[in-house]
Order: sequence, then structure tokens, then C-alpha cells
Amino acid sequence: MAAELIAVGLRCTERLPTELPPRLSSTEAADFTARIPAPHGKSVRAIARARDSRISIVAGALITIGLRHTHEPDDEITAPTSAAAQQDLTHAG
Repeated sequence: MAAELIAVGLRCTERLPTELPPRLSSTEAADFTARIPAPHGKSVRAIARARDSRISIVAGALITIGLRHTHEPDDEITAPTSAAAQQDLTHAG
């Protein structure tokens, strides 16, 4: 589910906040791990580099955007289910 929300967020990157915090305090965040397809992971990393932010903060912002825009049509994003396909996933967290 998180991978799908990140994918939706990546289609709406113009809605990312102009400023992303460099870090979140422990009261603002909770531990969360999401496995996302490698191409999306590369995009998240590129955004994080460009905005001088952490991958987890960018991923969280994209998930938030995805939650707001899940009603919009998507590209039939599905998570791989086979063990071989799982190897193509990256970890952003």
C-alpha cells in the first residue's frame, strides 16, 4: 500500500511542500518501513538529494500526497509478489 501511495505522490510532485524539514523530532515521527519498486526508490532519492532532505521525509511527504489523491486514476501500480521480483525492491526508511 505504501508503495502505491508513493507512486501516486510521485505523479503529483508539484504538490510537495517547497521546504521539507532536514529532520523530524521523535514527537513528530514514528518508525515506519516501506518497500518500494527500485525505479520509484531512485526518484525518491533524487528528490531527497535535490531538496537536501532525508529519503524518509520525502517518502512520508509523498505518502501524504498519495493519501490525498488516491481517488485519481492510477497506472495500475502493483507490488511484485514473487521472491525474484522482491529483489528489485529498495528500502526507504
